[in-house]
Amino acid sequence: MEKEFVLSTMIHQQAEKYGDRAAIYGRNDETGQWEGISWREMDKTVEGLAAGIIGLGVKSNDRVGIFSQNMCEIIMADYANYSAHAITVPLYATSTASQVDFIVDDSEIGIIYAGEQYQYDVALEVMKKSKYLRTIVAIDPSIDLKGEKNAIRYSDLLADGLKNPRTEEIAARKALATNDDLVNILYTSGTTGNPKGVMISHENIANQVQNPKSKYNSLLCLATISFDVSVDDILTSLSNGLKLILASDTQIKNIPELIKLIGKEKPEVCDITPSRFVSYLEVPEFCDVISYLKCVFLGGEQFSTKVYENFKKYSDAIVYNSYGPTETTITSNNKEVTDINDITVGHPLENYVTDVRDIDGKLLPQGVMGELYIGGTGVGKGYYNMPDKTEEVFLTINDIPYYKSGDYAISRPDGEIEILGRIDNQI
Repeated sequence: MEKEFVLSTMIHQQAEKYGDRAAIYGRNDETGQWEGISWREMDKTVEGLAAGIIGLGVKSNDRVGIFSQNMCEIIMADYANYSAHAITVPLYATSTASQVDFIVDDSEIGIIYAGEQYQYDVALEVMKKSKYLRTIVAIDPSIDLKGEKNAIRYSDLLADGLKNPRTEEIAARKALATNDDLVNILYTSGTTGNPKGVMISHENIANQVQNPKSKYNSLLCLATISFDVSVDDILTSLSNGLKLILASDTQIKNIPELIKLIGKEKPEVCDITPSRFVSYLEVPEFCDVISYLKCVFLGGEQFSTKVYENFKKYSDAIVYNSYGPTETTITSNNKEVTDINDITVGHPLENYVTDVRDIDGKLLPQGVMGELYIGGTGVGKGYYNMPDKTEEVFLTINDIPYYKSGDYAISRPDGEIEILGRIDNQI
């Protein structure tokens, strides 16, 4: 990966290239208005927020939490973290106090962005007993701060950063940035115990964003922030100059609102789970507008031929079967589906390798079932604060980093990978 791709400088480079062209489209839930944010405006806001959090005491490699539903502000906060040489830790917007407390304690989050009142109230409860969390940034202007002296409004944080740009400090931190620096710690859902924080680097992201989504002009993000697919959608679109259309949580759940969004913005590509897509396809009006899509990625679940066949009644869009664990930077394989009787996840993406190995880690012949090992540039840096678990599933073979996926698979004679299910019950 080239040095200039490090995410701390990427937005400024895109702003110089695209200027007043729209970078993000998102709905303001407070006003109900659909708003576009230009590259130039985004660059200014990102630098202002970076200066603001430095003023709050954020140091290089500090972890900053983002606890919110889908909002344009959190994307700019995300990139501000990179400019400040900090690490973003997304949290599910519906997380309970105990779940937030675990992640705050595990990753030692000092500052957290809270999207709306629910997230603010939970963060406030956690902060009162946390030895790490010291400041909450309230995004929605209607949030009741409840007199908390260690809370600051997003607008005030930005105003401080614009007034006190801390230019020299930001430049010094950007100069420190390397490809090995962490971008995110992405926590798994924790369905089988406490969640694990997957460490993702600039190098991982730079490799990942050169995926087939990058070939289109506009991307509709239908994943809720903190789900790994949203990270892929956001970073892929902004790294490649696509228009990012960020569906709000309301639009994701309210199909008539989503139909209006698609009809207005005419996105070309999206990534969606089969189970969500099948519910959308039950609405005739949705089927009328999906003709705008040129490409759909179906992932996060087992591929559904039924969903594929239903969708193809209304669209000629390319459909990919998308596969990959969070530990390998979200996606390691994409296969364009052309025959429902021949479903695989295809070949690995660029700079990935996939091997099928036995219980002792030895390569298996083609056609023999074993565990899928995923290797290459996209493999994450392990689990945060979990050295034993990291050593168990993150390996180095012939100087190539690998992750043991926990999935049964076979490698076919044509080199494509067929996934056969989980080795255990872990999700």
